Amino acid sequence: MIPTSTTDIEAIGDPTEFLSGKLMVDRDMLMLFADGNAFLVELLKLFYRPACRLVSAGLMTPEVQIAADRADLTPVEVISESPFLGNTAEVLKAAGSTHDIIYVANPNRLTGMSFSLGDLEKMSRAVPDGLIIIDEYYVDHTRITALPLLDLFSNVVILRSFASSGGLKCSDAGYAITGPERCRLLKTAAPTPGIPTTLRKSILAALIHDQELTRDLREIHDESLHMATELNRLGLQSRICATDWLLMRVQDTKAAGNFLARHGVRVENLDGYPGLSHYIRYRIRPHLNNDPLIEAFKKMPPAFYRMKSLDLRAQALRLARHDADEEMGRLRFRDTAKETPGAGKSREIAKRN
Repeated sequence: MIPTSTTDIEAIGDPTEFLSGKLMVDRDMLMLFADGNAFLVELLKLFYRPACRLVSAGLMTPEVQIAADRADLTPVEVISESPFLGNTAEVLKAAGSTHDIIYVANPNRLTGMSFSLGDLEKMSRAVPDGLIIIDEYYVDHTRITALPLLDLFSNVVILRSFASSGGLKCSDAGYAITGPERCRLLKTAAPTPGIPTTLRKSILAALIHDQELTRDLREIHDESLHMATELNRLGLQSRICATDWLLMRVQDTKAAGNFLARHGVRVENLDGYPGLSHYIRYRIRPHLNNDPLIEAFKKMPPAFYRMKSLDLRAQALRLARHDADEEMGRLRFRDTAKETPGAGKSREIAKRN
């Protein structure tokens, strides 16, 4: 591969060519799209069969639910007792037809919950006549990818976004990775608007200069630890997940959210999602830009955020350096605050490792 320091963006011109080399996949296995949500709708429509359902392995974001509705698919969410822990057996049970479509955000966009490569292989075998969509929006945070499955199954489609891996937060552009035959079918039957030249150059620049992404990811990790420590000292329960979000469990989501908004801090209320009662989430920003959140909580009435109990539901953390089929140690969330009792196999992997 051409060294990034001497790469000329104009000389490359096409992100597909660069991605093909970076991911070590054939060019005809890649399809770029300008709008991820629109592409998902067309993907679901293309593989829809009468009576088949969209089985989501974990919580779905509104965008996925809307895409299912537009594709005339009935969505089924498979959620464990803990939304932070996947249940492969229940997903396989829910996929009652070999024509079903399984959607897996790995890691999950809401909770950071993830499945191992072994889990994904079992799901792929369950729908040989259907499809398994593996959304790797946050793959750079875990380095766990389903790319090896493309050599084993023809029903696997991997989705990635330049918003995360390219650092283009203002763009919905991304790309799909699948077998050559399926990719040709997508390009023919589910064409999407082309990516403007200016955006293509931005994407290439981000991909070529990926040392900036590495720096950003390290900074997000460090900020997550720092914020969780400071907030826990206040008696606030927080969860670090494999995304650029920090989850916080508060007594009154509406009151806490409004208080933070008045102090210029934006959070998202997750209270309406199954299993996420009392949770809000905050997108982690570069160093020093997160201090307003901590300062706002210091001023906030404790009654808004302090819980009388701890959320001890299991959470699984997986790292790329472990064997894909290995079951990771399951960690239980513990609040580190000093409170009174009761208070609240892969080519890419081989290359990267």
